[in-house]
Amino acid sequence: MTVITISRNELMRLRVLIDVGDGRLSVEDATGLIGVGRRQIYRLLDAFLRRLRIAVAVDFAPEPHRLEDAVRRGLGLRPRHP
Repeated sequence: MTVITISRNELMRLRVLIDVGDGRLSVEDATGLIGVGRRQIYRLLDAFLRRLRIAVAVDFAPEPHRLEDAVRRGLGLRPRHP
């Protein structure tokens, strides 16, 4: 198991992005909480969700040699070899 250490600010940013993604927090409220503009909120949320899809795809990849196809499916792309 890998342990990741993050600062309080990073944890706050992560919580805000999760709340925005779940619809519990508006983008305007999020901008005030983490001190960035609307466009940056959308960029951060997009990057977070993209990396989350990759992480889920990697976790459920059946075999190491099929990892690329799992990542492609996680990103919503077709596998290279149907």
